[in-house]
Amino acid sequence: NHTLSQNTIFNLTNTNTTAATVVTGIQFTGSTANVVERNLIHSLTVATNSATAEVSGIRITGGTSIYRNNMIALGAGISNAIGATPTNAGSNGINGINEASGTNSHFHNSIYIGGTATAGTGTSYSFNGSSTTSTRSFRDNIFFNARTNGGATGKHYAVKINGTAANPCGLTINNNVYFTNG
Repeated sequence: NHTLSQNTIFNLTNTNTTAATVVTGIQFTGSTANVVERNLIHSLTVATNSATAEVSGIRITGGTSIYRNNMIALGAGISNAIGATPTNAGSNGINGINEASGTNSHFHNSIYIGGTATAGTGTSYSFNGSSTTSTRSFRDNIFFNARTNGGATGKHYAVKINGTAANPCGLTINNNVYFTNG
């Protein structure tokens, strides 16, 4: 059982302009009964224009965990629309929370994606879930994506939930605030 709490993570950057860079605030894979809470993650940047680049506030790659009361603000300072056009399993681009797998619950998180993309076709997500069958619960979160295009053609989403049907297996999503104006 792991608890990751009350960390402030900011100003992580990669200045390579062409590599498939990845900048992540917290990368978490736990076993069972984990809690990731009350972390502040902001100002993560890359200079690349790669279609396989990724910036994630929290990247989840397994385990059974509760993510609650985290605050994430990303996108400012990233002028390229990094990543590729959206796909169901895609995880590149700018992600507040990037959930690749795991049995997770997300409560009371606040995620803001901002900035203006001047070139590229990459996407941004406040929450990017590429798991298809795991039990997942999203309640009482704020997902705000205000990222805009100023020459770029990328799409900007509040939430992406993967699945093969309109109501994916194992999904509970309720009482969240979704806003995207980019």
